[in-house]
Amino acid sequence: MQSVDRICKIIEAVVDSRDGIGVIEISEAVELPASTTHRILSSLVDLNYLVQDRISKKYTPGRVLFSISGKLVRENSLAELGRPFLMDLSDKTGETVHFCVLEDNKTYLVDKVRSNKNLTHTSNMSFRDEPYITSFGKVLLANMNDDKIDEYLASTALLRRTPNTITDRDALRAEFKKIRDQGYAIDNEEAEEGLFCIAAPIYDSKGQVSAAISISGPAFRIKDDFDKNLKFVLQTAGEMSKAIGWKLSNKER
Repeated sequence: MQSVDRICKIIEAVVDSRDGIGVIEISEAVELPASTTHRILSSLVDLNYLVQDRISKKYTPGRVLFSISGKLVRENSLAELGRPFLMDLSDKTGETVHFCVLEDNKTYLVDKVRSNKNLTHTSNMSFRDEPYITSFGKVLLANMNDDKIDEYLASTALLRRTPNTITDRDALRAEFKKIRDQGYAIDNEEAEEGLFCIAAPIYDSKGQVSAAISISGPAFRIKDDFDKNLKFVLQTAGEMSKAIGWKLSNKER
């Protein structure tokens, strides 16, 4: 019972901190040696109950806590809710992660976690962008109804950014059908040369696709581990759908 009591007190200390908390502060709050506190924290991070920031080294609630704590979920913004999932996916794949929604036929970047690998591809994707050129944008477009897709294609100038950009409307319709059938989208150097992305849909509480998550990085690296990367992207999208789908339904951030 003593070990359970220690774990619970440490979790409470992290949850009560608004901007994260370090190991020394936690050990003082729970009256435990720093070495013991660090050992428990490491186990909680491994189990995804907590997340440790790479730079500040502070601890914040992880994706498991967000999934099981309704009260905690209700008090956080969409970006804050998504952050543990993005960090977890970036840690698993080593790539940059984007979390996006669609607003006024533009992709809106809710949050982003950069890759921690030495060799990365610096993305030029903006805060708002055309969805037809990105993996997450194509996921969001593909899951609109046919009338809205037709309206989007009729009102949008499909400009070529790279040799691989899809600018033919019929080809895009075929691409959208493929995305719906397989449950994910790729950006094969369509937005930027050398950049490859994999995206999957996030469903709201009504079963509608309301957001998307993606990984992006150098084409050669993501293609080399495509199956593994795809598995992690789909897994994370499923977890986010279950944990924060209600928030997407409320259209709030």
